[in-house]
Amino acid sequence: MRLDTWKRHLLAVVGIPVTVLLLGPLLWMVSAPRDDIYKEKDIHLRRLVRSLHSLEKDRQLIEDSKSDADKKTVSSKVPWLQKDFNKFLPNIYLRKSTKPTIRDSAIVFLQQEFASADKLLHTCLSNISYDKDLPMSPVMHVQNRLLWNAGTKDSLAFKERIKVHRGPYSFGACDKINVKCAHFIMVHDPFELAMSSYEFCKADPYHEKCTAFQSKSVSLREWILLQKGALFYQLLFSPEMCSQDKSRQLKYLQKSQLNSTIHDQDQRNPCWYRQKLLLGQALSDTDIGHITDFIVNHLSDWFAVIGLGADVDSSLEMFEKAFELPFTKCLKSDSGNDLNNNNSYNRASHTESEEDEPSDDYDDDDTLDLRDDFRIQEAMLPDLKIYKEARRLFHIQQQILLNKV
Repeated sequence: MRLDTWKRHLLAVVGIPVTVLLLGPLLWMVSAPRDDIYKEKDIHLRRLVRSLHSLEKDRQLIEDSKSDADKKTVSSKVPWLQKDFNKFLPNIYLRKSTKPTIRDSAIVFLQQEFASADKLLHTCLSNISYDKDLPMSPVMHVQNRLLWNAGTKDSLAFKERIKVHRGPYSFGACDKINVKCAHFIMVHDPFELAMSSYEFCKADPYHEKCTAFQSKSVSLREWILLQKGALFYQLLFSPEMCSQDKSRQLKYLQKSQLNSTIHDQDQRNPCWYRQKLLLGQALSDTDIGHITDFIVNHLSDWFAVIGLGADVDSSLEMFEKAFELPFTKCLKSDSGNDLNNNNSYNRASHTESEEDEPSDDYDDDDTLDLRDDFRIQEAMLPDLKIYKEARRLFHIQQQILLNKV
């Protein structure tokens, strides 16, 4: 019995080193490939990181090159679009900048004439100006903007006391005065805005934006093609193009290549249309693409707040929070109007005789077809790009505002 116990102990003692001796190489064989796998994965990961870093570097180089091309095109073709940032208050929600106070700055509303929301906001701004005793300039239509820019040094002190500007040609109203301006805008779907302008000009054919083309005599599709890039050209507008001394701006547009009769022909053609014709001759599709990208990249530099026509309530809250002025009262004072149906021109104040009735009726299916029309998409590309970026900035502003609240 004792001998059996002794044998078992001996086997146990001898078995341990034998087991280690036999299983050791096997364990090494199993573990070694795993270490190799980890090393191989680590190598692949490092290569991937280097590749991503290289791609990011290439992307940045491409973007820098594209940005340089944008700036070069603007500098050579439309230099007046190179704004002095000291005259503009950047986006209040997106930039760490001091909020504007009405005492040391002015506010400028760039109005889209054919949107009902903008018309109501225009009226609201006039009421705010009256209630708060804020000096306001005349509505910046073409002629008023020409007069504003043509003022002498003697009128400079008077201009600098103006606190509120609004109108379709108000962009850059502070370019030539020693005041920093906080611009704001309500952006709208370009296609819906074009439809609104079509209806507007049927009701008011003598408006300055309607005299170049008669909307009653063309289809909606033809109208959209004629009105292409409305916001794009609105931002490009330069009063000096319509002044008596046109040489300064015309030299940038390669005067030798232009049809000089376009500029000086029938003065009944509005200034904005003559400028559009000149730019149409001077700018290639590539130029327009570069200028559009330049505008898109500077929206947050130029506009202190960007509103969205599809969300008027939030837009007015943003304006009120930014400027500390009672914009939300517009909703109460105009409770009888559907502000959110802002792109439909309100024709209640206009009457049409039988001969003035629209010559081209269209329904929802027609408008959907037009949205898919390649030529229409091509014509509206600048405005669609600007609208897309403006809408993106609006939603960021909205999120920041909600977080602060």
